[in-house]
Amino acid sequence: LGVVKQTDIFRTISAVLLLGNIAFVGDDVASIAPTSLAAVEDTADLLGVPVNHLTAALLTTKRTIRGETTFSPQSVERSNAARDSLAMSIYERIFLFVVNVVNQTLSTDRLWFKSISVLDIFGFEVFEKNYFEQLCINYANEALQQHFSQHVIKEEQNDLVAEGVLWTEIPFADNRGCIDMIERRVGGLLVTLNEQSMLPKTTDATFFAVLKKNLESDPYFLVTKQAANTFTIRHFADRVEYTVTQFLSKNQGSLSDGLINCMQQSSYSFIQPLLFPVHAESSKSSLAFQFRVQLAQLLQNLSTTTCHYVRCIKPNPTSQPGIFDRISCLRQLRCAGVMEAAAIRKMGFPVRLPFLEFIRRYRILFQIPEASQANSTMSLENLRDITSRMCQKDPLHLLLPNDFQMGTSKCLLRDNQFSILEAEYHKILRQTVLRVQKLVRTRLARAKYLEQKKALESSVEVLVAFWKAKKQRISFLKLRESSTKINAMLK
Repeated sequence: LGVVKQTDIFRTISAVLLLGNIAFVGDDVASIAPTSLAAVEDTADLLGVPVNHLTAALLTTKRTIRGETTFSPQSVERSNAARDSLAMSIYERIFLFVVNVVNQTLSTDRLWFKSISVLDIFGFEVFEKNYFEQLCINYANEALQQHFSQHVIKEEQNDLVAEGVLWTEIPFADNRGCIDMIERRVGGLLVTLNEQSMLPKTTDATFFAVLKKNLESDPYFLVTKQAANTFTIRHFADRVEYTVTQFLSKNQGSLSDGLINCMQQSSYSFIQPLLFPVHAESSKSSLAFQFRVQLAQLLQNLSTTTCHYVRCIKPNPTSQPGIFDRISCLRQLRCAGVMEAAAIRKMGFPVRLPFLEFIRRYRILFQIPEASQANSTMSLENLRDITSRMCQKDPLHLLLPNDFQMGTSKCLLRDNQFSILEAEYHKILRQTVLRVQKLVRTRLARAKYLEQKKALESSVEVLVAFWKAKKQRISFLKLRESSTKINAMLK
């Protein structure tokens, strides 16, 4: 992007920020608040549109019936929704424009290519008051959780089939019913929301009444008499209570014809024709519909890839170092479906050891001479034959028929079987280590004894030699003294 395009982007984003400063007043008919007149003028200047056109687009609804165009005033709620829709639409188009530029810069002439993609999925949200945004986020969590569960189970079953072992269908808590309640085409939550959003004189109260009528018999939809204008959904992670306030206004994400026409009159080439081309078809779909379509596309893309999952856990809600909140972490694990995935894995054969690894680790338990000769150069058939003979001998009777099976390339064990083998392996290993330590310590002690004995013997020999020498010297001195006396007497 050149300097000019960067300046256009920054100017347009500044207009988006200024849109948030525009407030409306009035009872039945909205008007610009006196304190927001300057913000309207600055926003219109940054967008390159006339002030009166922007004001009219925010305060009125344009309708064309049989070729006749009429403008009807809006309520404050509708004007707020129009302002927010305009800000979100502009920002979305800028974001997509930047993404397209990046993709064009990185694109190649190859018809296909391999890629590694990272998807940062939504986190399950439960607040004191939950609105339309939390519904969309938790709906995405439901769909992604189902994909995660199906992927884990399918991978588990495919692996068992590939190994040719006997297995039974693995049950799991299916959240398909909750997803159907949200997105089914007749009487579903999103369909009801979209239908009510298109009617001219609907309110949150009327939407809530229709929603209760359509879903009152659904087990995943609950309504309590104590809380007005609220409903509860039984999500896979937890029950969440939603407030219907502003559901309709937030769902009407598409721009009105008046706002689109206003943006198409911009004097800046970045806004028109790049962001709001004159001949482009305007989208009248609601935010809920767009979210559902994008989520379906995401799930379709995920189904064509090889997925690996990383679950991130926040250790404490205060973001402080050295603090581990067990209750919070356990709740996050449950909400993320990790506990259920672990349970599903446990129902199958979670421990899977290739034949060579099984032979090398557990050969001390089965005492097969051929096991010591197993190596990576041997064929899979030979390794399987050695493993089979090991299992047939089983002198300690360690293998359980229901918890151990041999596949085509590996041994599959359940947790109970793995624990038994590991316990016996460490027991024998500990005994072997003790025997080796005993032999080593015996040898070291004997070597030290022999060394001390040799040193002692050498010391004794020196003492004996010294004593003999001293004894001889004494005899010599006595003999010499006697000889001296005899010589003296003879003289």
